[in-house]
Amino acid sequence: MSEPEDDERRATAGAMLGIYRTLPSRIVGWAMVGGAMVFGFAVIRTEVQLGRSVLLPVAVVLSLVSVVWAVLLRPHVELRADGVTNHNVLTDAEVPFSRLAEVGHQWALELVDTSGRRHSSWAVPKQREFSARRRSDDFAETTSRRRGRPGTTAMVVADDVERAWQRWKHSGGRVETDTPVTRQWAWASVVPLLGSLALLAVAVLLEA
Repeated sequence: MSEPEDDERRATAGAMLGIYRTLPSRIVGWAMVGGAMVFGFAVIRTEVQLGRSVLLPVAVVLSLVSVVWAVLLRPHVELRADGVTNHNVLTDAEVPFSRLAEVGHQWALELVDTSGRRHSSWAVPKQREFSARRRSDDFAETTSRRRGRPGTTAMVVADDVERAWQRWKHSGGRVETDTPVTRQWAWASVVPLLGSLALLAVAVLLEA
């Protein structure tokens, strides 16, 4: 392989293929943030007019926004040409295809690494069923979901991951056996949560 071709292959190895999060979580999350900001502004303005401290209402609003951010807005799944990254509420797990053993969707998007450890996605849950599922339902969904995608569900994303994984294998990717994936703290969630909760604790103590 020539040097330019080798450089191009390395450049596209980690190319982003998709970012997945459910639409309802974004709608509810941003609605809650907007409501908290409006309510907080009204309370803070009233407190200022009365000459009172605004530390407690500010701390409450920041705590609520940080929780909504961590639980509803930040969690997502990133699919790249060489792996998947689960961004959950408090932890992140990067699962390269070289350490991927199985892709599932029983309760959520589930990635099993070659050591047998399961990594479930908070951001991509299983599609909710409101009636008992029949065999014909499974067949109909399998044949039609590529023509009209039912949104971001575990089954849909699992299909995308499987296809990307197979392409990676066909391009020469090799699986590392019995190699675990390490979960890391999601500092983008942990820091705002700890900071806002610490501020809230200080505000409560000062108000007591």
